[in-house]
Amino acid sequence: RLAGFMSEVLRAGDERWHLAARAVGLDDNLIQAMDRERRYRAAQRGWEQYRTWKRQRNPARAALEARHGYDTKHGAHLVRLLRMGREIVETGEVHVWRGGRDADELLAIRAGAWSYGELVERAEADAGELRKALSDGRCTLPTKPDMAALHALVVDLTRTMLDG
Repeated sequence: RLAGFMSEVLRAGDERWHLAARAVGLDDNLIQAMDRERRYRAAQRGWEQYRTWKRQRNPARAALEARHGYDTKHGAHLVRLLRMGREIVETGEVHVWRGGRDADELLAIRAGAWSYGELVERAEADAGELRKALSDGRCTLPTKPDMAALHALVVDLTRTMLDG
């Protein structure tokens, strides 16, 4: 019964299990050993998840990462999201489709056109520009959402779905 209780508490993964262990009278040395065991099992699970991911990942993407030293798809997404964030802050518009903007450059990044150092340098610069746009008054976004407009949109969408 105690083992089941402690097993449940151990799964909580925070300081609660230390308190629970003391509450049932367990020795501090045993608590430390249990904590090491908990951390070991978590690390083991993380390692197995990583190995499974490595076995199952897209071979072409893995080859790109091996060739360029970083996940170029994630790199391209990083650049795209930073740029979209800045556009949203400065214009209030969301441009998901990147054609006519920077689609070719993003595809080039994904293909490995930028080194890892270049990606980090440019991403830090873009993040700085985004922070600057947020702080220097260029932000066109309202400080809070228009709840009446959101409510009307939800009602309209619900009616459309129910009627269609």
